[in-house]
Amino acid sequence: MHSTEQDIREAITKSKTLSEAAQALGFGYLNGRVQKKIQGWIDRYGIDTSHFDKKHKTRKYPVVIKTCPVCSKEFTTQIGNKEERVTCSHSCANKHFAASKHTDEANDKRRNALLKHPKIIRFRTIRVSRETEIECGWCETKFKTSDSKTFCNNSCASHFRMSQPHAREKSRNVQLALVASGKHKGWLSRWKMKQSFPEKVSEECIVELGFQRNTDYKYELPAGRWFIDFAFESKMIAIEIDGKQHTYPDRVAKDKEKDEYLTSAGWAVYRIPWKRLTKETRAELKQKLTDILLNIRP
Repeated sequence: MHSTEQDIREAITKSKTLSEAAQALGFGYLNGRVQKKIQGWIDRYGIDTSHFDKKHKTRKYPVVIKTCPVCSKEFTTQIGNKEERVTCSHSCANKHFAASKHTDEANDKRRNALLKHPKIIRFRTIRVSRETEIECGWCETKFKTSDSKTFCNNSCASHFRMSQPHAREKSRNVQLALVASGKHKGWLSRWKMKQSFPEKVSEECIVELGFQRNTDYKYELPAGRWFIDFAFESKMIAIEIDGKQHTYPDRVAKDKEKDEYLTSAGWAVYRIPWKRLTKETRAELKQKLTDILLNIRP
């Protein structure tokens, strides 16, 4: 085992790693105790270990130190590697290769590469914004656009797409496939659907006015292919509580069709728009129901 300073310094200087140094110093292995001892020698004798390289055995290309021809700064690079550097940075590379960048030979090389691979040719286009005002193809709202848009937003585009018979049929088939595979539970009947919050509050007001469900009125009474929210059959009064969704163009059209059917069947249809619930809006809702049901109070 080496013991003199000269032997220790020579062994560590010729080694690439601490493991190799341990072998050269006669330890035969490297553990925590040996590593601590070698590190103590390195610190005591001030031995330079900047040459240590753990990956030197697996590295394909050797690492060397070069001097930049532009700024004379030293840098490391791998000899033989396709990314072997000549200069220390892109800035120095631009200066160093400026003379050879636009020679006839270099231009021909670039031209041939582009002709061989046309997909890499890129054109820079200048886009001029030319906004035009058009009418939405669904809600008929006017909006400005610089693209070839037909609808003012994604919601209108979706409503239009689902208004097409083939799109509805495709969506139906997808849902049926999900039900058949067990990924979807299927559609609940109107009777099993949970009562909406606006309908729940409205029914509370109706009950407070002295009416009882299934005695004085019925909830979700079938009428043709529709359902009436609150149906007072004795006086043929139909009360509909309209949430925000009833303001959409497609729902407005369907509600109009429903009202025409109910009116032709002898029903008096009353639609009450729902407002965000507060103490004042609840009182307003109750007053509207009172005005409608005043003549049939039990």
